[in-house]
Amino acid sequence: MTDDIRFRDKPKRTARVKLFFGDDEHEFVLKFEQLEELQDKLDQGPMRTLMNFESTDWSPKSVFEVIRLGLIGGGKTPAEAFALAKRYCVERPLGESLPVAGAVLSAALVGVEVESEESANG
Repeated sequence: MTDDIRFRDKPKRTARVKLFFGDDEHEFVLKFEQLEELQDKLDQGPMRTLMNFESTDWSPKSVFEVIRLGLIGGGKTPAEAFALAKRYCVERPLGESLPVAGAVLSAALVGVEVESEESANG
């Protein structure tokens, strides 16, 4: 049954977020293939990485990779994503990028509520 009562009247959620990063707003999304690559690069699951972001146990590589892969999922080429991540993660204080990485990974794992057309237009 496609009209399952469990899903009626629940807010729609998405893994796509538009966030200010560096010098402009950018779209980020970690699709399944980016989450797999993230897991391979960090040798831990994405939920563990998110938990590390929420504690003090995060690494510079984890922040960089979440942002780089999120930019790729959001539509940047790998070269564009690498250049942006390098410019604003590596060449700036890393603490500036940590909240962005946390928001991108959280959106991928639990989603963010999609604004309804009524509230967007009203």
